[in-house]
Amino acid sequence: MTGKDVKILIDYSYWARDRLLEAVAQLSHEQFTRDHLASLTSGWRDLETQIRAYFASVDDRALERVLDYKSTAGVAGASVLWHMFQHVVNHSTYHRGQVTTMLRQLGSTPPKTMDLIAFYRERTAPAD
Repeated sequence: MTGKDVKILIDYSYWARDRLLEAVAQLSHEQFTRDHLASLTSGWRDLETQIRAYFASVDDRALERVLDYKSTAGVAGASVLWHMFQHVVNHSTYHRGQVTTMLRQLGSTPPKTMDLIAFYRERTAPAD
């Protein structure tokens, strides 16, 4: 994996997030403020800023570094940085799926497709 690959996956993750947020924006005030949807947009935008800033300074060699860490349960581990990054992007898909399920349960229109292949196709489509 290269820095260019990382930037593409970051772009994909937030492209899909924005599609989800477009669908969330269609909710009524009552639906939107119910449970946890109130902080969804600002929290994701803040996280995007942090992730883009971090990876802007990471070169291809640094992506191969093995990082030591402790899990939330306190268990020690070590993983290659780009493996951890791929996990974050992939795990975001899980959470977007959860929000999509909530939208459907509320009777709202789900977001446009958020599949990685749709992102690649849209990115390479000729401009109108």
